[in-house]
Amino acid sequence: MNPYSNDILEYKNAHGKIIILYDDDERLASQAATTMCERGFENLFMLSGGLKVLAQKFPEGLITGSLPASCQQALPPGIRSGQNLPTGGPAGHPNPRAQGSGHLQGKPWK
Repeated sequence: MNPYSNDILEYKNAHGKIIILYDDDERLASQAATTMCERGFENLFMLSGGLKVLAQKFPEGLITGSLPASCQQALPPGIRSGQNLPTGGPAGHPNPRAQGSGHLQGKPWK
C-alpha cells in the first residue's frame, strides 16, 4: 500500500516542483519530512516554526483561506490581524531558526 496521494507522487522529485511541509508548530512536519526523505523525496522544504510563527510574523496573512484557531491564538496580546509585528521572530521561541532574519524561512530537509 502506498501512503502518498497521487498529487504528492506527481511532485516527488519533479523538475521545478517543491513540496512544503507545515503544521501548527513544526513538530509533526519534521517527522513527516524525515520519513519522506528516507523514502526518496529530495525536493522537500519545511516551514520553520510552523503556522503559529507565520501568524505572528505576518498577521495580515500570507495564505488563501484562514488559519486554524490554534494558530490565530499565537498572536501576541494587543496585536490585531493587519498590524505589523517587529521583525526578528517571536520572543522566546524555542526554534532559533525562526528568529533573527525578519523573513519567513524555509529550510531544505535532508
